[in-house]
Amino acid sequence: MTRTRSHVAFAASLLLLLAAGRLAAQEQTQKFQGEIQVREVGLVVEPLESGPFHTQDLLVFEGGKPRPVVKAEPLRPADGNRPWSLVLYFDRVLAAPETAHGAALALARQARGLTALGPVEIAVADPEPRVALAATTDAAGVSDALAHIAETAQPTAPAAKSGDRKPAQPAAKSAARTDVATLRRQLDRLAVFLAGRPGGDARALFLVVDGFAPPPGEADLLSAPDVGEPVPPGTAAAALRETSRFLAAAGWVTFAMPFRDTPPAVTVSGLSDIDRIRVSADSSRHTNSAPPVMVMQPADRGPLRHESVIEVFTRPEATSLQALVQPTAGTLLGVDEQIRPAVDGLARRWRVWYQAPEPLDGKRRLVEVRLPNSRDPLRGQRWIEISTPEELDAARARLLAAGAQPAGGTIAVDARVEGGKLHLRVPGAGTPDAAALRLSVAFDNRSEVRHLVLPEVRREKGWEHALDLRPPAGARRAAVVVDDLSHGTWGGAAIELR
Repeated sequence: MTRTRSHVAFAASLLLLLAAGRLAAQEQTQKFQGEIQVREVGLVVEPLESGPFHTQDLLVFEGGKPRPVVKAEPLRPADGNRPWSLVLYFDRVLAAPETAHGAALALARQARGLTALGPVEIAVADPEPRVALAATTDAAGVSDALAHIAETAQPTAPAAKSGDRKPAQPAAKSAARTDVATLRRQLDRLAVFLAGRPGGDARALFLVVDGFAPPPGEADLLSAPDVGEPVPPGTAAAALRETSRFLAAAGWVTFAMPFRDTPPAVTVSGLSDIDRIRVSADSSRHTNSAPPVMVMQPADRGPLRHESVIEVFTRPEATSLQALVQPTAGTLLGVDEQIRPAVDGLARRWRVWYQAPEPLDGKRRLVEVRLPNSRDPLRGQRWIEISTPEELDAARARLLAAGAQPAGGTIAVDARVEGGKLHLRVPGAGTPDAAALRLSVAFDNRSEVRHLVLPEVRREKGWEHALDLRPPAGARRAAVVVDDLSHGTWGGAAIELR
């Protein structure tokens, strides 16, 4: 009996342990499932020329894994809906005067088409970016602002004669041709500026910069497709790859404009191109006036115009900008006849929404949209990142280390160096929820940035952390960016190194 009772007691205990184990496993599974969040992600893609498609026709792969497609919608303006947000960005450091002048005139001629897509914002970086025109759908205002940019960027060299169709040669001004540090700094400023633009709409960037021939040993890096592999730090290829990944992950369809070909100088009543744009803009403000008259470049589909478009992509300096825009599903715009098709083409694109888990690991993922039985994916952004792109925090950290103050930071970061360690402290966030934090550390004499993601941080009553600093030789200043990936807030601090 005693033996029997002990067997019974042992069996009962075993059953209790098994039941407790199953209950704990169920609770752990339920907790794990409850912590997984799923969000809808929108991708902008270019449909095939065969026409539109339906949601059931699409396959989305994120990081090689299939994701359920929710819906697909055209990005065509209709019934007062303007689904795009556009930024026209003139980098006066990376673009020669004739590049900025010609691009401003070409974009001014498309002001109505641009504003029909959505609000247009104009920015000029010289070297810091500033808003030249706040986002607006007023085509006349856009024309005026672009005319002013064209006038202030008027090249000193004499204009081409009306019968000369040969594009102007690049000026030697562009610092990007010889100075990788300047290229890196201007691209960082671009990324931080774009991060401050409101989201929600589809986004397009018209970036006025000059290209440059690849530095020795970098041609293969720039021409190869970006599969996410590391690029040698401190190179032009690294600067371009990092920025292209940010632009793609943030959804900016990017058109680089190394503009070289302005329209023939057709004179109308003695008015210059800039004056005629202003006359057109002024007359369009009054609904009771006659339609504005503006002489446009004659449609010329002959061999010269066709060859000029081909030449945009075969110049030695085109390789650098191709590496910048291809991952964003954009292209190069170097001559006037390319501008209108590019603007009209945005209205033919679609946005595809799919569901994906929301891992707050700060990692970038390759994304593709395909049609069944298709060998190639549809043309769209190459990268997606649910949280803040790593490249954006790198840009912020580098600018801080260089002495700049990127706008938008709301987390107060206290940083000090002691005993070879960087000690950080941030105040309480007022919420008990755990957050994923990314720490990004940069130095004033290095382009590479160190990142560290801490997945479970509670900031309710403040948070402190210490990490090895390891400054490189010759560094005089360090900077750190603390990014709350869970809530989309960040802050940074710079520290002088003794």
